[in-house]
Amino acid sequence: MSFTVDTNSVPDKEIEAGKQNFDSWLLTSAGRYYWEREACAIDEHLKCLPGPHVLSLGTGLSAGKAAALATNRDFPYLYVASSHERSYSSNKDNIKKVENHRICSVVLESLPFETDSMSSVLAIHSLEMCVRPDQALREIKRVLQPEGYVLFSGFNTISPNYWGISTWALRGSRYPNTIWHPRLSDWLRLLEFEVVASSMFAYAPGFIASRMPGVSEAIESAGDRWWPLLGSGYVLVARKTVLGRKLVGGRLTSLLAHGNVVLGSSSTSSNRQTRKTSDN
Repeated sequence: MSFTVDTNSVPDKEIEAGKQNFDSWLLTSAGRYYWEREACAIDEHLKCLPGPHVLSLGTGLSAGKAAALATNRDFPYLYVASSHERSYSSNKDNIKKVENHRICSVVLESLPFETDSMSSVLAIHSLEMCVRPDQALREIKRVLQPEGYVLFSGFNTISPNYWGISTWALRGSRYPNTIWHPRLSDWLRLLEFEVVASSMFAYAPGFIASRMPGVSEAIESAGDRWWPLLGSGYVLVARKTVLGRKLVGGRLTSLLAHGNVVLGSSSTSSNRQTRKTSDN
Protein backbone atom coordinates (compact mmCIF):
# COMPACT_ATOMS: atom_id res chain seq x y z
CA MET A 1 0.00 0.00 0.00
CA SER A 2 1.42 3.37 -1.00
CA PHE A 3 1.27 6.47 1.14
CA THR A 4 0.45 9.00 -1.56
CA VAL A 5 -2.21 11.62 -2.15
CA ASP A 6 -3.39 13.45 -5.26
CA THR A 7 -1.16 16.52 -5.38
CA ASN A 8 -2.90 18.37 -8.21
CA SER A 9 -2.94 22.08 -7.60
CA VAL A 10 -6.10 23.35 -5.94
CA PRO A 11 -7.04 27.04 -6.01
CA ASP A 12 -6.73 28.69 -2.62
CA LYS A 13 -10.22 30.13 -2.99
CA GLU A 14 -11.67 26.61 -3.22
CA ILE A 15 -10.01 25.58 0.04
CA GLU A 16 -11.11 28.80 1.73
CA ALA A 17 -14.67 28.25 0.48
CA GLY A 18 -14.65 24.78 2.02
CA LYS A 19 -13.44 26.14 5.36
CA GLN A 20 -16.03 28.89 5.40
CA ASN A 21 -18.83 26.48 4.48
CA PHE A 22 -17.75 24.09 7.22
CA ASP A 23 -17.60 26.80 9.87
CA SER A 24 -20.98 28.15 8.73
CA TRP A 25 -22.48 24.66 8.96
CA LEU A 26 -21.21 24.29 12.54
CA LEU A 27 -23.37 27.29 13.45
CA THR A 28 -26.59 25.67 12.17
CA SER A 29 -28.83 23.57 14.41
CA ALA A 30 -27.55 20.34 12.83
CA GLY A 31 -23.96 21.53 13.15
CA ARG A 32 -24.41 22.48 16.81
CA TYR A 33 -25.86 19.06 17.57
CA TYR A 34 -22.98 17.38 15.75
CA TRP A 35 -20.44 19.44 17.68
CA GLU A 36 -22.08 18.65 21.02
CA ARG A 37 -21.57 14.95 20.32
CA GLU A 38 -18.07 15.50 18.98
CA ALA A 39 -17.13 17.63 22.00
CA CYS A 40 -18.22 14.84 24.35
CA ALA A 41 -16.09 12.32 22.44
CA ILE A 42 -13.07 14.64 22.37
CA ASP A 43 -13.40 15.53 26.03
CA GLU A 44 -13.50 11.87 26.99
CA HIS A 45 -10.19 11.22 25.22
CA LEU A 46 -8.62 14.46 26.48
CA LYS A 47 -8.53 12.92 29.96
CA CYS A 48 -5.74 10.62 28.79
CA LEU A 49 -3.67 13.10 26.75
CA PRO A 50 -0.46 14.43 28.34
CA GLY A 51 0.72 18.03 28.62
CA PRO A 52 2.11 20.53 29.17
CA HIS A 53 2.47 21.66 25.51
CA VAL A 54 -0.72 21.07 23.52
CA LEU A 55 -1.36 22.19 19.94
CA SER A 56 -4.91 22.58 18.56
CA LEU A 57 -5.17 22.43 14.75
CA GLY A 58 -8.22 22.99 12.55
CA THR A 59 -10.33 25.61 10.86
CA GLY A 60 -11.05 28.83 12.69
CA LEU A 61 -14.12 27.54 14.50
CA SER A 62 -13.13 23.92 15.04
CA ALA A 63 -9.67 24.82 16.37
CA GLY A 64 -11.18 27.36 18.75
CA LYS A 65 -13.84 24.97 20.04
CA ALA A 66 -11.26 22.24 20.63
CA ALA A 67 -8.97 24.74 22.36
CA ALA A 68 -11.83 25.66 24.69
CA LEU A 69 -12.17 22.00 25.67
CA ALA A 70 -8.41 21.75 26.23
CA THR A 71 -8.50 24.90 28.37
CA ASN A 72 -10.96 23.18 30.67
CA ARG A 73 -8.27 20.53 31.22
CA ASP A 74 -5.82 23.18 32.45
CA PHE A 75 -2.96 22.47 30.07
CA PRO A 76 -0.25 25.03 30.98
CA TYR A 77 0.80 25.76 27.37
CA LEU A 78 -1.93 25.71 24.72
CA TYR A 79 -1.32 26.78 21.12
CA VAL A 80 -4.26 27.41 18.78
CA ALA A 81 -3.16 27.09 15.16
CA SER A 82 -6.04 27.99 12.84
CA SER A 83 -5.97 27.59 9.09
CA HIS A 84 -8.83 30.09 8.78
CA GLU A 85 -8.28 32.89 11.27
CA ARG A 86 -11.24 35.10 10.31
CA SER A 87 -13.99 32.71 11.43
CA TYR A 88 -12.14 32.01 14.67
CA SER A 89 -11.88 35.70 15.46
CA SER A 90 -15.64 36.05 15.07
CA ASN A 91 -16.33 33.48 17.79
CA LYS A 92 -16.26 35.57 20.98
CA ASP A 93 -17.12 32.71 23.33
CA ASN A 94 -14.04 30.73 22.32
CA ILE A 95 -11.80 33.81 22.47
CA LYS A 96 -12.73 34.38 26.10
CA LYS A 97 -11.73 30.84 27.00
CA VAL A 98 -8.37 30.81 25.19
CA GLU A 99 -7.40 34.49 25.28
CA ASN A 100 -4.38 33.74 27.52
CA HIS A 101 -2.90 31.30 25.02
CA ARG A 102 -1.05 31.78 21.76
CA ILE A 103 -3.17 32.00 18.61
CA CYS A 104 -1.72 31.91 15.11
CA SER A 105 -2.68 31.16 11.53
CA VAL A 106 -0.66 28.35 9.92
CA VAL A 107 -0.30 26.16 6.87
CA LEU A 108 -0.89 22.60 8.03
CA GLU A 109 1.65 21.15 5.60
CA SER A 110 4.41 23.34 7.13
CA LEU A 111 3.89 23.92 10.83
CA PRO A 112 5.98 26.73 12.38
CA PHE A 113 6.92 24.77 15.49
CA GLU A 114 10.17 23.16 16.58
CA THR A 115 10.76 19.44 16.23
CA ASP A 116 9.70 17.35 19.26
CA SER A 117 8.12 20.42 20.89
CA MET A 118 4.52 19.27 21.53
CA SER A 119 3.27 16.78 24.10
CA SER A 120 -0.11 16.36 22.37
CA VAL A 121 -1.78 17.55 19.16
CA LEU A 122 -5.52 17.98 18.51
CA ALA A 123 -6.24 17.73 14.78
CA ILE A 124 -9.94 18.65 14.58
CA HIS A 125 -11.16 18.22 10.98
CA SER A 126 -7.78 19.59 9.94
CA LEU A 127 -6.60 16.86 7.53
CA GLU A 128 -9.85 17.30 5.60
CA MET A 129 -8.98 20.94 4.95
CA CYS A 130 -5.57 20.70 3.30
CA VAL A 131 -4.25 19.71 -0.12
CA ARG A 132 -1.62 17.32 1.25
CA PRO A 133 -2.98 15.45 4.29
CA ASP A 134 -0.02 13.05 4.03
CA GLN A 135 2.42 15.96 4.46
CA ALA A 136 0.30 17.36 7.30
CA LEU A 137 0.61 13.99 9.07
CA ARG A 138 4.38 14.07 8.67
CA GLU A 139 4.47 17.58 10.14
CA ILE A 140 2.37 16.44 13.09
CA LYS A 141 4.80 13.60 13.66
CA ARG A 142 7.74 15.99 13.48
CA VAL A 143 6.45 18.42 16.10
CA LEU A 144 5.30 15.65 18.47
CA GLN A 145 7.62 14.55 21.23
CA PRO A 146 8.57 10.84 21.43
CA GLU A 147 5.64 8.92 22.94
CA GLY A 148 3.42 11.96 22.36
CA TYR A 149 -0.25 11.65 21.43
CA VAL A 150 -2.35 13.04 18.59
CA LEU A 151 -6.16 13.16 18.47
CA PHE A 152 -7.89 13.24 15.09
CA SER A 153 -11.55 13.90 14.33
CA GLY A 154 -13.33 13.61 11.00
CA PHE A 155 -16.49 12.64 9.14
CA ASN A 156 -17.46 9.01 8.63
CA THR A 157 -18.22 8.62 4.92
CA ILE A 158 -20.19 5.37 5.32
CA SER A 159 -22.66 6.89 7.77
CA PRO A 160 -26.18 7.51 6.38
CA ASN A 161 -26.11 10.91 8.10
CA TYR A 162 -23.01 11.96 6.19
CA TRP A 163 -25.01 12.62 3.03
CA GLY A 164 -27.10 15.19 4.87
CA ILE A 165 -23.95 16.77 6.31
CA SER A 166 -22.23 16.95 2.93
CA THR A 167 -25.18 18.88 1.47
CA TRP A 168 -24.19 21.77 3.73
CA ALA A 169 -20.49 21.27 4.42
CA LEU A 170 -19.44 20.56 0.81
CA ARG A 171 -21.33 23.32 -0.98
CA GLY A 172 -19.37 24.68 -3.94
CA SER A 173 -16.12 22.96 -2.94
CA ARG A 174 -14.68 19.49 -2.59
CA TYR A 175 -13.45 20.43 0.87
CA PRO A 176 -13.76 19.01 3.52
CA ASN A 177 -12.04 16.16 1.67
CA THR A 178 -13.17 13.40 4.01
CA ILE A 179 -10.73 10.66 5.00
CA TRP A 180 -12.21 7.33 6.04
CA HIS A 181 -10.87 6.31 9.44
CA PRO A 182 -9.49 2.88 8.33
CA ARG A 183 -7.43 4.70 5.72
CA LEU A 184 -6.19 7.16 8.34
CA SER A 185 -5.25 4.25 10.59
CA ASP A 186 -3.21 2.71 7.76
CA TRP A 187 -1.41 6.01 7.15
CA LEU A 188 -0.59 6.31 10.85
CA ARG A 189 0.86 2.80 10.98
CA LEU A 190 3.07 3.58 7.99
CA LEU A 191 4.39 6.57 9.95
CA GLU A 192 5.07 4.32 12.99
CA PHE A 193 2.15 5.57 15.08
CA GLU A 194 0.24 3.22 17.33
CA VAL A 195 -3.55 3.64 17.27
CA VAL A 196 -4.58 3.42 20.93
CA ALA A 197 -8.27 4.45 20.92
CA SER A 198 -11.17 5.35 18.64
CA SER A 199 -14.87 6.08 18.93
CA MET A 200 -17.90 7.07 16.84
CA PHE A 201 -20.60 9.60 17.64
CA ALA A 202 -23.71 11.41 16.29
CA TYR A 203 -25.91 8.57 15.10
CA ALA A 204 -29.13 10.62 15.01
CA PRO A 205 -29.85 12.92 12.05
CA GLY A 206 -29.51 16.59 12.87
CA PHE A 207 -33.11 17.51 11.95
CA ILE A 208 -34.44 14.92 14.43
CA ALA A 209 -32.10 16.13 17.17
CA SER A 210 -33.30 19.73 16.91
CA ARG A 211 -37.00 18.80 16.97
CA MET A 212 -37.20 15.62 19.06
CA PRO A 213 -34.42 15.52 21.69
CA GLY A 214 -35.86 12.43 23.37
CA VAL A 215 -35.89 10.45 20.13
CA SER A 216 -32.34 11.52 19.31
CA GLU A 217 -31.10 10.30 22.70
CA ALA A 218 -32.72 6.91 22.09
CA ILE A 219 -31.08 6.71 18.65
CA GLU A 220 -27.68 7.61 20.13
CA SER A 221 -27.95 4.89 22.77
CA ALA A 222 -29.04 2.32 20.19
CA GLY A 223 -26.26 3.38 17.81
CA ASP A 224 -23.55 2.90 20.42
CA ARG A 225 -24.80 -0.61 21.03
CA TRP A 226 -26.12 -1.96 17.72
CA TRP A 227 -24.42 -0.10 14.85
CA PRO A 228 -21.25 1.46 16.32
CA LEU A 229 -19.57 1.93 12.91
CA LEU A 230 -22.29 4.17 11.46
CA GLY A 231 -21.78 7.34 13.50
CA SER A 232 -21.56 10.61 11.57
CA GLY A 233 -18.07 11.31 12.88
CA TYR A 234 -15.11 9.63 14.51
CA VAL A 235 -12.36 10.42 16.99
CA LEU A 236 -9.08 8.53 16.75
CA VAL A 237 -6.12 8.73 19.15
CA ALA A 238 -2.61 7.59 18.20
CA ARG A 239 0.76 7.54 19.95
CA LYS A 240 4.09 8.39 18.32
CA THR A 241 6.32 5.38 18.85
CA VAL A 242 10.11 5.45 18.70
CA LEU A 243 11.82 2.21 17.72
CA GLY A 244 14.59 0.99 20.00
CA ARG A 245 13.47 2.85 23.12
CA LYS A 246 12.29 -0.27 24.95
CA LEU A 247 13.65 -3.78 25.48
CA VAL A 248 10.91 -6.25 26.24
CA GLY A 249 10.14 -9.95 26.07
CA GLY A 250 12.50 -12.37 24.34
CA ARG A 251 14.94 -9.70 23.14
CA LEU A 252 15.66 -8.52 26.68
CA THR A 253 15.95 -12.12 27.91
CA SER A 254 18.48 -12.89 25.15
CA LEU A 255 20.63 -9.87 25.99
CA LEU A 256 20.62 -10.75 29.68
CA ALA A 257 21.63 -14.34 28.89
CA HIS A 258 24.66 -13.18 26.88
CA GLY A 259 25.71 -10.61 29.46
CA ASN A 260 25.11 -7.63 27.21
CA VAL A 261 22.83 -5.91 29.72
CA VAL A 262 23.69 -5.41 33.40
CA LEU A 263 20.88 -4.42 35.73
CA GLY A 264 21.83 -1.89 38.37
CA SER A 265 20.27 -3.85 41.20
CA SER A 266 22.06 -7.10 40.39
CA SER A 267 25.31 -6.12 42.09
CA THR A 268 23.46 -5.15 45.23
CA SER A 269 21.56 -8.41 45.35
CA SER A 270 24.76 -10.45 44.77
CA ASN A 271 26.53 -8.57 47.56
CA ARG A 272 23.69 -9.37 49.90
CA GLN A 273 23.93 -13.03 48.92
CA THR A 274 27.71 -12.99 49.53
CA ARG A 275 27.21 -11.49 52.99
CA LYS A 276 24.68 -14.20 53.87
CA THR A 277 27.10 -16.91 52.77
CA SER A 278 30.02 -15.46 54.77
CA ASP A 279 27.84 -15.03 57.87
CA ASN A 280 26.90 -18.67 57.76
